Amino acid sequence: MSQTILNLLRTTLGSLKSRQQLLLEILLLKQQLIVLLRHAPKPKFKNSDRLLFAWLSQSCQNWKNFIIIVKPETVIKWHKAGFKIFWKWKSRLRTEIRRKDLIATTMYPARISRLRRTLPNLARSSNLPGAKSLRSPS
Repeated sequence: MSQTILNLLRTTLGSLKSRQQLLLEILLLKQQLIVLLRHAPKPKFKNSDRLLFAWLSQSCQNWKNFIIIVKPETVIKWHKAGFKIFWKWKSRLRTEIRRKDLIATTMYPARISRLRRTLPNLARSSNLPGAKSLRSPS
């Protein structure tokens, strides 16, 4: 009897939610079913499952109420691990660019020294306004 009343109350409160929140909850529940229907005694989570659960934890307001097959702390750990991987990837790109610059300076030292000698002469002979002419009125 109390279960019926509880289900009726959930249905009534569910009608007051926004459509986007309901769709996110449905997506969360469907993904859990997909994981459970894989033929294994213990649910096996793929990286795509972890990514989806981490994304839903950020998108859905009360996702902790609807997640059944995994603890919310585990989803938070997955999110932190994904964030760590993302920043490692993002910082790797910067170090590769710095390495390419370093390789260019070590491979062509004669060109770079000639360029360093030539640039001030180009700046002096240029007719374009530079920082000095912008600072002092003529």
